[in-house]
Amino acid sequence: ARRHGGGARRAVAMTTLDVGYSVVAFMFCSAAMTITNKQVLRTFELPLTILYIQMAFASFVLATCLQSTLRFGSWNDVARWMRAVTPLYALLLASGMLALRFSSMGAVVVARNVTPLMAIPIEALVLREHRAPANTWTWASLVFVLAGAILYMRADIGNETSFVGAFFIVVNMCAAVVERLVQRHLMVIDPVHMSTAAMLLLKNVGGMGFVGTAMLFAPTSPFGTPETQNWRVFNLVWRASSLGDDPLDHVFDVSTLLLSCACGLAIGWTALRAQAKLSVTSMLVLTNLNKVVVVLFGIFAYGEARSALAIVGM
Repeated sequence: ARRHGGGARRAVAMTTLDVGYSVVAFMFCSAAMTITNKQVLRTFELPLTILYIQMAFASFVLATCLQSTLRFGSWNDVARWMRAVTPLYALLLASGMLALRFSSMGAVVVARNVTPLMAIPIEALVLREHRAPANTWTWASLVFVLAGAILYMRADIGNETSFVGAFFIVVNMCAAVVERLVQRHLMVIDPVHMSTAAMLLLKNVGGMGFVGTAMLFAPTSPFGTPETQNWRVFNLVWRASSLGDDPLDHVFDVSTLLLSCACGLAIGWTALRAQAKLSVTSMLVLTNLNKVVVVLFGIFAYGEARSALAIVGM
């Protein structure tokens, strides 16, 4: 009996350690991704193009370096995943990049704190993971956070964030809730039998189709034209000497772009691992938990909203 009890305790400890690793890894990658994306967008100003490059990088690494970990299950599993998750994933990432393009980092981060409030009732109705109503402390904490988000946005809208940026922030919030719900359903409630690497590869390969189409037609460049007509901005990186710029600046720009690609692959992997172990609401709270660091980085590095109202809200 003692041996059995010791084995059970070790199993619980290992499970707790696995959850803790997944949570910490996702939080670190999430913060790094937001900061590197903002820096890349300040340089190139082509959000969908940058996103397409990141997806292509992730797809290449998964299909080559991690080929042995790809397990796709049945054709029905692949079809269900591609049909339900891929378009939502593309919308989530594209709206997030566009929100960063037209908003401050702080506004994007703080506004996302509203998503857990949106998720609790939907999760209770759709996934039935919260059979009992959330207790008073849960609602009080989320409403308190909502009040802070409203204060911050009031100080930021019109200064660092345009109304176009606010629109994409709202789209991103809605996409985040729906994508997490659908993904949770297909990973836990009615699971597809695929490896994490296979799920991530399908999300990126399928997402490239949606993002590529938007890149061809959507007027998201700084000049109000499709981004493919403004790819010449990338030539500036390779013509540093003729422009008289410091070549090291452009080396930094390219390095940041490559770092954002690595972060994109890492956050996709860690998000799937964490999603398999957490409810949708918990996942959304976790996504926001580490972003105080990101907001502070935006204030000190980019001079984003720092009025008394913004600080109180944050």
